Amino acid sequence: SPSTNPVRHDRSVPNGPRSYRARLRRSGAVVALVPMALLGALGRLLLHGDHSTGRAALSLGVSVLAAPLVLVVGVPLTTSPSATSTGVVLSVALWAALGLAAAWRATRRPAVAWREFWVEYGWSVAAVWCGVAVGLVVADVVLGRPIV
Repeated sequence: SPSTNPVRHDRSVPNGPRSYRARLRRSGAVVALVPMALLGALGRLLLHGDHSTGRAALSLGVSVLAAPLVLVVGVPLTTSPSATSTGVVLSVALWAALGLAAAWRATRRPAVAWREFWVEYGWSVAAVWCGVAVGLVVADVVLGRPIV
């Protein structure tokens, strides 16, 4: 006779370690976008109200940290909206991919929390930001003039 209990295929305890790891893996890519979105918003806010060179440089620095692939498409040397949009979309894809990778690395352990995710993601962020700094210095040297 057939059982009246529904069959569970994942065999994990609700809110147990396996369920928590699966949730972290599913949401890691989206959660990784939050700090970069906040940085991008800060970069945009810095441009409003004050048009000093120092504030523009700070805005550029913060914005490039939030969307590092804008440098690849030519920003700040071009002010094309399509180039900026392309760089932002590529950067979103980069951060989401790094968030997904960090979630998978963090959940290799049996018991995991968001702290492990942020540690893994932090290493990736640090590497990208070092690359941004090197890219800005190289661009400055190659161009022979300040970018800002």
